[in-house]
Amino acid sequence: MHSYSTDSKERKYIPLILIGVSIVFSMVSIAIWHSLHFEGLLGQIHSVIGYIVDFSAILYYDILFWLFNDYLWKYCSFIPFCNIPNLNGKWEGIINSSFKDTETKERTIVTATMDINQKWQEMEIRFKSDNSESKTVTGAFFTKNSNAKELTYQYENNLVPTSDIETMHSHDGTGWITIASDLKSLEGKYYTGRDSSNNGGLSFTKVGK
Repeated sequence: MHSYSTDSKERKYIPLILIGVSIVFSMVSIAIWHSLHFEGLLGQIHSVIGYIVDFSAILYYDILFWLFNDYLWKYCSFIPFCNIPNLNGKWEGIINSSFKDTETKERTIVTATMDINQKWQEMEIRFKSDNSESKTVTGAFFTKNSNAKELTYQYENNLVPTSDIETMHSHDGTGWITIASDLKSLEGKYYTGRDSSNNGGLSFTKVGK
């Protein structure tokens, strides 16, 4: 997985909220620990545990951040400034490429699948068709338009060993995706090469988690 950027303000506010919650948890833990009077029972171990409890805010923050980054962010859409869309799941669709069929000389339409694995700060998108596989290496979400959030990404494409298209080569490219408000469909475009010599559109629908 790779990191991705966003214009959403949650990357600024969420860590501050987690710090505040961690401090509260730490203060409660310290109060409970010192009220139990385990000195006689635990001896020197009591002092060691006491130091851990006294600095438990750091531990709480690490735990809370891990939970939020991996799981909780998916359920915070009710918070006004949480705008990163959750695209996790399996998708199916078509890619309409400017790459022309050697026989018909028509634009190529390829059926493909897409698997998106996403956390709050990291993600990876994998495309797969009969002849090639692609994976993203960078990404950025633009969320100011809540009805049409966008994702731009760069990707690496590699041919599969069984590919029968001799004129097709591995390449790098850039894509843009517009995300439907219900998070169930994606529409976008892509291009490869410095002169955008190969470009096309893509359309995907979510089919599973």
